Amino acid sequence: MLLCHATSDNLYCIDHIDLPYHQLQKLQARGIVCGTQLKLMYKRRSGAVIVFCRMSRFALGKYYTSHIHVHTAGRMKH
Repeated sequence: MLLCHATSDNLYCIDHIDLPYHQLQKLQARGIVCGTQLKLMYKRRSGAVIVFCRMSRFALGKYYTSHIHVHTAGRMKH
């Protein structure tokens, strides 16, 4: 499933990222790599999301979220 199709308040694990090399490096510098767990904090209807990863929050636009493949890793605890 793509990250842009994910639902809020869930925990996801990144399977694969289909981005050009220079854009992939930007995500890798922030710790967003294959196998990383993300908490999806907020999702807009346009596909843009705010994720919590490695003790930081990141905003990702629709272009990035439509190229990140994830699978469900569980439900977020409140």
